[in-house]
Amino acid sequence: MSATLHHRGRWREVLLLVLSLAVLAVVASQPPLAQDPSYHDFADQRTLFGVPHFWNVVSNVPFGIIGVLGCWWLIRRGRNSIAFQDPGERTAYFVFFVGGLLTCFGSAYYHATPTNATLLWDRLGLSLMLTSIFAIVVTEFVNQRFGRRMLVPMVAIGLISVLYWAYTESRGHGDLRPYAVVQFYPMLAMPIIFLLFRSRYTYAGAYWALLVLYGLAKVAELYDERIFEWTGFWSGHTFKHLIAAIASFVPLYWLQRRTLRRP
Repeated sequence: MSATLHHRGRWREVLLLVLSLAVLAVVASQPPLAQDPSYHDFADQRTLFGVPHFWNVVSNVPFGIIGVLGCWWLIRRGRNSIAFQDPGERTAYFVFFVGGLLTCFGSAYYHATPTNATLLWDRLGLSLMLTSIFAIVVTEFVNQRFGRRMLVPMVAIGLISVLYWAYTESRGHGDLRPYAVVQFYPMLAMPIIFLLFRSRYTYAGAYWALLVLYGLAKVAELYDERIFEWTGFWSGHTFKHLIAAIASFVPLYWLQRRTLRRP
């Protein structure tokens, strides 16, 4: 009886796998996607205090602050914190917060001189954040063992997708498809996971806030110029950085408050 119930409970994992394969098949069926050169033409072109595109550069600082705070908390309190059923679960969070710190410097470097060459460094740090947060969600919602084992392959795939894009751009036939999967698939799969599975920890609803903030950041990016016209001060891309940085604080906020659910 228990074995039968166990297999019946697998339908959620099977559904998630089918959806994942479907996304990969759709992306693979598309032609190579090169980086649009107009992507680098941000609305706010002002130079302040000798820094080109000043607000797009300095708005990355919160990523670094939150990255340092997250790593500091994991080192000082994480090992013995009730936030973790297993101290080994801290590793993915370290990758996430280190990714935030690297994104601070990589994105600032890119926005000071927006080109494909500098965009590489922006995307490398961001890929660490995207892949590690997905591994965290799988570990804490779907399957603890599988989620922990997928961390290293996921991080490697993220980094390789960025390097592959940069290499293909240098050869004159850029291909963003693998990186597009790394950037968008976790944000498409996570709400499905939240609906189908239950976290082992309390206050898991905080991750819905992360998804909402991520969505708002993408909207701000899309309306970069229009928001700049509305505010007359900050562009949509600057708001994107600030909103995304707040989203990166959500995991730390959750860690500081959560406990293991009672059976």
